[in-house]
Amino acid sequence: MDEAHERSLNTDVLLGILKKLGCLDEVLTIVSMLSVPSVFFQPKDRVEESDAAREKFFVPISGHLTLHNVYQQWKSKQYRGDWCNDHFLLVKGLRKAREVRSQLLDILKMLRIPLTSSWPDTDVVRKAICLCWSIRRSRRKRRQPWRKKWRT
Repeated sequence: MDEAHERSLNTDVLLGILKKLGCLDEVLTIVSMLSVPSVFFQPKDRVEESDAAREKFFVPISGHLTLHNVYQQWKSKQYRGDWCNDHFLLVKGLRKAREVRSQLLDILKMLRIPLTSSWPDTDVVRKAICLCWSIRRSRRKRRQPWRKKWRT
């Protein structure tokens, strides 16, 4: 099986998992946020203040859900830049994540895949992330058998 065909099958499997679990909306947001550098910034003269602002977004069970929370709160504030500045977030990174998310949504629409949400059931989102990660990991191991096994 050639690499392009294998990649296509992998994508089909991943999309199938996400469709079945019904959390495409959340995963799109998380993937978009992961595709940009950190959106948090910490000025040297306001470290404590920026840490306190970051804690407001913190989701204890998952860093991925923390990123989702940041994006959703920014969205609820109509994507305002001044809100980002007040909360020590880099508006440029969030705008790039929004652009990436929009492109992914366009691909889903082109493929006629409905956008589903499992919110507020975060267990489903965490399960989807773990399943997708394990599929990608097994693919990488299969393609590079000469590499040392990864530590888990």
